[in-house]
Amino acid sequence: MQHYLGKMTDILMNESCYFITDFIYRYLQYSLNPEKIKAQDTSRVLTNVANYNPNGRQLAWQFLKLNWDFIIEK
Repeated sequence: MQHYLGKMTDILMNESCYFITDFIYRYLQYSLNPEKIKAQDTSRVLTNVANYNPNGRQLAWQFLKLNWDFIIEK
């Protein structure tokens, strides 16, 4: 059972790099809402999207520029 769960986790992690742009953007938006994602995890969300998702780097950069003032206040 442990081996199966490990394999499923690997598959999900690999597949997560190919989510559509709308899903990624929604995830980024959630990072600004402390009811959905803790405020201290906002930078982690941006970093993970930018570094581990081939479609996410540009999207994370645009999102950061658009929301910079709000993010700085957090």
